Amino acid sequence: MKVILRQTVPNLGQAGDVKNVSDGFARNFLIPKGLILPVTETNLKKVEDLKKKRKLKKQKLEDNFQKVLAALAEVQLSILAKATPEGRLFAGVDRKAIARALREQKGILVPTDAIMLEKPIKEVGEQKVTIKLAEQTRLITLKIEPSHEK
Repeated sequence: MKVILRQTVPNLGQAGDVKNVSDGFARNFLIPKGLILPVTETNLKKVEDLKKKRKLKKQKLEDNFQKVLAALAEVQLSILAKATPEGRLFAGVDRKAIARALREQKGILVPTDAIMLEKPIKEVGEQKVTIKLAEQTRLITLKIEPSHEK
């Protein structure tokens, strides 16, 4: 039986794929779970339209990533954090703090999972932080300064 997948099905295919499956598999598993559509001209047209929309959305997202990557070239951030006199931070600077600083200081929106940081930074000083978007990476300079609040 030829069917169109409505969702990604493990070991079968991605959403929108046209697949040939056994009648029993379709009747007993795929149809009751609402994972497939019958192959008709209307459904094929809907799937093609959906694929075009996804492709445009993906292209727009990649273009946006390219703009962000261009804006990240040679970015230098400064973060104030409470520290001991020896230069150890009381609370580490993590991905969220870096993303917040990028947004507030430079107006650049970066997802926190794009910031490659193994563990929070616990020292005052200059650090290089890698940001990875769309399989491309950029290094930014992060200067952590002790705050003099009491």
